[in-house]
Amino acid sequence: MPGSVSSEESKPTYGYVSIIKNYGKAAGGSLAHGHQQIVSSNIMPKQFFNNWSFQERHGIHFTKFLLQENPEELVVKDYGKAVLVVPYFMRRPFDMFLILKDTSKKFLHDLDEDETEIVAQAWQEATRIILLILKSLKREEAYNITVNNGPGAGLYIEFLPFTQLIGGYEKIGLWVCQESPFKAAETLRGFIKSLDNKS
Repeated sequence: MPGSVSSEESKPTYGYVSIIKNYGKAAGGSLAHGHQQIVSSNIMPKQFFNNWSFQERHGIHFTKFLLQENPEELVVKDYGKAVLVVPYFMRRPFDMFLILKDTSKKFLHDLDEDETEIVAQAWQEATRIILLILKSLKREEAYNITVNNGPGAGLYIEFLPFTQLIGGYEKIGLWVCQESPFKAAETLRGFIKSLDNKS
């Protein structure tokens, strides 16, 4: 057919892979049992766009920036090759980021064995303290976890407990947080210390 291109001559296609975990109805969890979702799409998710735009504007990817700029007082736990922090721009009370210190790593498959074990340990501990926080607040067990990677991101994992209702501002992308990140970090360190004392 005139103008057609064979599959061998066509340009390679690219997409975006999102890894998420929704737990609890309030956070969009649709199944009773624990599960993760991996989605591939040709449409760039908003967080990918935000990370890419950040690097374009500032000449540094988001993970490296956060390691440099997030105050030391917002560290929840240092795992050696990774660090669990409350971001200074916390979206909801007790929002946490797990950041790999080797900012050259961009994807989960880039991690070495030690880093993989650290991510697994930190993921488990972050989830446990989220459930303890929610219980102490007498709130439903509900949270979101997203793995952020690719251009402009580096590699970081966000733990976002459903500690506050989402209102109109949040629906248009403006987050109103009813807690201080410094107070949240202090509370989270207390909960993580209680886990360390039990083990």
